Amino acid sequence: MKLNKKLTCVMRCFFALAMLFAALPGFAQTKRISGVITDTTGETVISASIVVKGTTIGTVSDFDGNYVLDVPADAKTLEVSFIGMQTKEVPITGSVINVVLAEDNKVLEEVVVTGYGSTKKRDLVTSVASVGAEQLKDIPVTSASEALQGKLAGVQVTASDGAADAEINIRVRGGTSITQSNEPLYIVDGFPVSSISDIAPSDIQSMDVLKDAAATAIYGAQGANGVIIITTKDSDTDSDKMTFHIDYTGYVGWKRMAKKYDMMSARDFALMQYEYAYLKGKSKDWFSTPFDPYVARNDDGTIKGDDVTPISQVLDYYSNEAKYYDWQRATFGPTWGEGLHSGNDYDPDREGYYEHQGFTSNHSISLSGGNKNANFNLSYSRIDDKGIMYGSDYARNNISFKAKFKPVKDLTIGMTTRFSNTQTVGPGANVSDDSGSSSDSRVRNAVAYTPIKLFAKDSSQDLEDESSFGNMYDPITTIDHNYKWKKDNKWTLSGYISYKFAKHFTIKTELNFETRNRDTQRLYGPTTYLSRRGDGATFSGKPGMNNAQVIDQRDQKLRNT
Repeated sequence: MKLNKKLTCVMRCFFALAMLFAALPGFAQTKRISGVITDTTGETVISASIVVKGTTIGTVSDFDGNYVLDVPADAKTLEVSFIGMQTKEVPITGSVINVVLAEDNKVLEEVVVTGYGSTKKRDLVTSVASVGAEQLKDIPVTSASEALQGKLAGVQVTASDGAADAEINIRVRGGTSITQSNEPLYIVDGFPVSSISDIAPSDIQSMDVLKDAAATAIYGAQGANGVIIITTKDSDTDSDKMTFHIDYTGYVGWKRMAKKYDMMSARDFALMQYEYAYLKGKSKDWFSTPFDPYVARNDDGTIKGDDVTPISQVLDYYSNEAKYYDWQRATFGPTWGEGLHSGNDYDPDREGYYEHQGFTSNHSISLSGGNKNANFNLSYSRIDDKGIMYGSDYARNNISFKAKFKPVKDLTIGMTTRFSNTQTVGPGANVSDDSGSSSDSRVRNAVAYTPIKLFAKDSSQDLEDESSFGNMYDPITTIDHNYKWKKDNKWTLSGYISYKFAKHFTIKTELNFETRNRDTQRLYGPTTYLSRRGDGATFSGKPGMNNAQVIDQRDQKLRNT
């Protein structure tokens, strides 16, 4: 008995010692380091980031540049960084680590194009924002304007319509006029242009946005809304040896609607109509005018079942037999949370409408070469963009050639030519700008149109939805009846001669020629606003007449400076 007690006591002591030794490493898992962050002049750096390399453990320096950080016992290196300064890696060799950060000369030496020429960022005293080729390369957009979205402070970028070729509206520090245009002035390689939507993003070297009065003063009233200066790529080099480069960039992607509105089912909609009729004091034969469109009918136009269908049978019909029309999905395709293939809840006659999704691809290839006396850059790009909206497609081809020659010292001759071919199908999500009415709006009809079939009394055609939102046709029909095809060809040729006759003085003359041909074909079917208005038909469900338009527009511009 005594032996057992002794063994028990020994085991308890052994267990306690084991737990003590096991806990000792835990007290040594971290260690505390501290220090001061300064720049090369000795000034303290506020809010510098101090992080253990390879981890998320870190802190920032306080108002006096001091920091304190608990790091793992096996930590080897600290990473210290601050905006505008070079990131520095410091080995952890003690408990006090002071760090001196140097300026990032690469950022400060970047060249920015302004109205008077070009300057370094460190010398700027005006408000200028820039986006470079490296940033543009990683942005999957179809136009140069879209590349500015979310990249520059004080610059707002919005699309004017849902059409694939819709102009992008750019506002620099907000609009300044109620009645006049708020578009900024676009300068491409020294020449003002009306739009940059036809320039491939892969051809752009830099985009500089001049935002304040001091920066835009040289452009006068034209620069009142800001100035966007675009410099296209070339193959400028200081090498005596002739070199050549081939570059390719490309991507493909799929697009879907992010979210849909929750709408009534077919049964809920029919029940809502019944309750509405009841509250309006309708009798049991409430399916007579004006509710005939919501009654299922035979081929001869008679109501299925009795002359007066009980509401229970109507609800059963819309719960089991009738197909539910998800107009949002039919118009804009499924969301990412939905399967691509439609199920039994959708109309089998229109199954293809429910399965479409957006697709985009962008491919560009360029050949550049030369030496310090002559260089060139030749590029081709192709963009295909199938919108998420049914019946919306966009394609663009861009070809550009840029060359520069120095036949003698201080004399430079340069030329640039660009050609773009754009084809667009579909009028966009809101076609009020074409028809003068929002009754053909796809977004409005996709949300507000009835989710069940509307039957005509003779079963020959679909009827309008005469709701409180106004007369509407189903979105798919209005898309099919509102056809738009547009082809746009634009060719630009520019050249310059410059001579540097002194160290800081250069004389330069420029010439620019631009021609544009636009061919637009429109067909307005019976359900569109223009057709109904064209034959004097009122909003009573009567089909209008077809209206067709063919527009051939040709513009030419010549500038010399």
